[in-house]
Amino acid sequence: MTILTKRRQLKGGNRPQDAPAHKTRGNERVFSGQHSVLHVDDDPSFCRIVSFKLNRNGITVKSCTQPAIAAKMIEEIGPAAVVLDIQMPPYSGIELLRDIRRRWPALPVLVLSSLTDRATRRAAVADGVARYLNKSTTDWSTLRRHVEDVIVSAPPQWVTHIGTNSHTATAKPHTTFS
Repeated sequence: MTILTKRRQLKGGNRPQDAPAHKTRGNERVFSGQHSVLHVDDDPSFCRIVSFKLNRNGITVKSCTQPAIAAKMIEEIGPAAVVLDIQMPPYSGIELLRDIRRRWPALPVLVLSSLTDRATRRAAVADGVARYLNKSTTDWSTLRRHVEDVIVSAPPQWVTHIGTNSHTATAKPHTTFS
């Protein structure tokens, strides 16, 4: 059973949000632009680069350079996933991850950080991060692929309720390290 079929069963019919999340071009997925990702990083230059690189592949990126307002942005835009930095003084990305898990347990979160120590990775995994990527060694195609994978594999309940402030699905995400 496909994600599309599961969504239809949950919603009871064919609606615009039942459209496939992406098209394929050869071996590459091209997203239709209906999914947005919130990128939280205190570096505005890096946010612009990530936004540019993911937008080229049909993934709409909203950037947040102030971690303190990230939760409000999640409520407003209902992203399909969050890409999160860990080191954003004085705010901790782990604290933000815990807040996201408490409020939106099924929202897929990817960490993209230069912190690669074992303790930080363990804390992120314990708090349900879907992917943990090293900012300095992850190339753009790898980042794009991981973002696409978590969007496509997000629980249907989460994708169905995007933007409605009722993100209540609970599912343990699969964790991958790069």
